[in-house]
Amino acid sequence: MRLHRKLADMLGYVLLSKRHHATFESHLVRLLSHYEITTVLDVGAHRGEFALALRREGFRGAIHSFEPGAAAFAELERAARRDERWTAH
Repeated sequence: MRLHRKLADMLGYVLLSKRHHATFESHLVRLLSHYEITTVLDVGAHRGEFALALRREGFRGAIHSFEPGAAAFAELERAARRDERWTAH
């Protein structure tokens, strides 16, 4: 491990290179993996855009998406139906 990463680790930080993470979602998926987080709660999920972006970036854990609006929920439910690890509420 390089010195700057060891120092950051000793101080309780994680250094991530921006050049490998062009989007918020790709960066988030890396953090989820680093911290061994296996479940995401997507509150105010709308039509599931965030969950779909996480899947595109490689997140394979469980996703629970919550959407109170009936029209958006109908689309969210259709999108989640194709993924056994994604539940619409």
